[in-house]
Amino acid sequence: MPRVWVVVLVGVVVGIACAPSGAFLCESDEQCVDAGGAGVCQIDGRCSFPDDDCPSGQRYGAHSGPLSGQCVGPAGSGSSSGEPPDTATGEAATTGPSDEGTTLEDDGDTEVATTGEPLDPDLVLWLELEGGGGSVVPDSSTSMADGSCAEASCPVAAPGAVGLAAGFDGVDDAIVVPHHPAFVTTEGLTVALWLWLDEVPAEHRAVVTKPVGNDIGNSWELYFYPQVGVVPLQLNVDSGGSSHVASSGEPLPVRQWVHVAATWDGAVATLWIDAQPIDSVEVAAIDFDEQAIHVGADDDHEGLLGFFGGSLDDLRVYRRALSSDELAVLASLP
Repeated sequence: MPRVWVVVLVGVVVGIACAPSGAFLCESDEQCVDAGGAGVCQIDGRCSFPDDDCPSGQRYGAHSGPLSGQCVGPAGSGSSSGEPPDTATGEAATTGPSDEGTTLEDDGDTEVATTGEPLDPDLVLWLELEGGGGSVVPDSSTSMADGSCAEASCPVAAPGAVGLAAGFDGVDDAIVVPHHPAFVTTEGLTVALWLWLDEVPAEHRAVVTKPVGNDIGNSWELYFYPQVGVVPLQLNVDSGGSSHVASSGEPLPVRQWVHVAATWDGAVATLWIDAQPIDSVEVAAIDFDEQAIHVGADDDHEGLLGFFGGSLDDLRVYRRALSSDELAVLASLP
C-alpha cells in the first residue's frame, strides 16, 4: 500500500497525518478536539479524550490507527485492557512487556495477561516497531524477548503500515533480539512483516535473519541479493549445512508498503508477497543454534553487514506455518 500523507478533519481541527491507514498524529493538545470537547495529545502523537471507564481517564480517539478506542496506558501507549484481537488468530492480544502494570500469569497451558486475555502461544516474537529502536525494543509475544540496537545504531521512528514503523538508514542501523528457546521452531515457522524500500537495493541487504554456525549460514533469512539484472527478495533456509533458496524473481516495488512472509510447514519453505505464494523449496529440517535474530542486518561473524535501507513494521515470528487465510489477515491494513 503506498504511503499516503493525508489532511484529516477532526471536529474543528485540521491536522496532517504522518502515518498511513488514517491515523492522525498530533503535536499539541490544541489539535485534539472532537464533538465532545477538548482532548490530550499523548506522548505517542495520538489524540485521546476523557473516559471514566478507563483507569487512566483517557481513551484514544477514532483516528488513532490501531489504538483507536483503546484506553490510554500509564505512558500513553495503550492500556492493559480493550486491546484489538491478534490479527492472525482472532484471539484478543495484550500489550507488550513495555506497558507498566501488565504482568503475565501461567495457568499451566497458556500464558495470559492479568486481564484474562490469552496470548497466541504460537507467536514467539512480535516486534510492533512503534517508533524505531532504542535501549529496549519490546516483544509483545509470549516470549517477552525484547530486542535492542546495542550492537548498532538505532533506527528512527517513521510512518508505518500499522501506526509507526522503524526506519533503517542502510548504513549502520539494526535491532538485535537475543536468542530465546522458543525461536528453535523445529516443527513449523512463519516470519511475517511489512516492508518499505526507499530504493532498489544495489547489493546484499538483509531484512531479518537468524544466523547459524560460524560462517555465513542462516537458520532462515529474508534478504535482497543481486542476480543477473535484478535484485529480488529471497528466502534462504539452511538444512543439513546446505542453503535452500526461494526467490521473488522480480524486484519488489519501491516507496510503497509490501507485506512479505516466509513459511515452513516441516517439508516445504515458501516465500509470500502480499499473502500470495511466490516460490517454494523443499526443506526437510532447519538448522538451529543459539544465535540472535537480527532485524535490518546480517551477522557473518565479522561484524554486522547487509544493512537494510527503508522501513520495517509489525514483525512476527510463529512456530508454525500460518495458512494463506491467516497471512491474508496479516497483509490487510486496518
